[in-house]
Amino acid sequence: MLVAAEHSAIIGVSLDSRSFTRAWVRFAISHTLSRHKDVELLLGDRLLLYNKAVHEAGSQNVVDLQAAAERIAKRKADLASLIESEINRLPAEHRRRVRISSWVDYSDVAFQDILRNLHICYIALAAFSECVKRDVDVHFASSVEVSRPREHTFLSRLYVLEETAMIIRITELAEKPFFYYPGDDIITLRSIYNDEFAGCGLSVPSLTGRPKSRVFTSLQMQPASEP
Repeated sequence: MLVAAEHSAIIGVSLDSRSFTRAWVRFAISHTLSRHKDVELLLGDRLLLYNKAVHEAGSQNVVDLQAAAERIAKRKADLASLIESEINRLPAEHRRRVRISSWVDYSDVAFQDILRNLHICYIALAAFSECVKRDVDVHFASSVEVSRPREHTFLSRLYVLEETAMIIRITELAEKPFFYYPGDDIITLRSIYNDEFAGCGLSVPSLTGRPKSRVFTSLQMQPASEP
């Protein structure tokens, strides 16, 4: 059994979610530091290319990678600045226990191998493909955006696969098994960890060569009590 205080924690930080307010970041850092030896806030910056790079221009699509990169860099800098200001509020002994990382820090061969295998499973396993599609449907159903190129549906499935690969890579192979996020676990990750596709050959051990160890927590702020 994993002992939380002996392990590191990861807080997943989405750049396109409104959940990452200053109040939530402050609460999340305090909560995880009280339970783990250190905490890392992982910025999902590279993921935004899937839904920021493609735009409709009349009857055809246009891919503007440079403009997307600039928008992502701006959002990343703003969010990193917010997080850094909260880290700087901590006593010195606690500041040393918190760090910010980004997608590139874990985009290594291990990550690429997991992602490649998920791509194969997405094509080969109908049940897994449908699971990924459900995640996209849930995202679109809750999105405030109403106009997007139809290609975004497929691009969003790639987004889900890459997000899944990264979370498995960092929690299972980087000795950071405790993962926190302000919302629910995505359906794809939950289904893989529940061994729903193990009979078809897709499981955490088949992707990593190790028994699964990730512990997911949906970290919600408690509403303020009435005076």
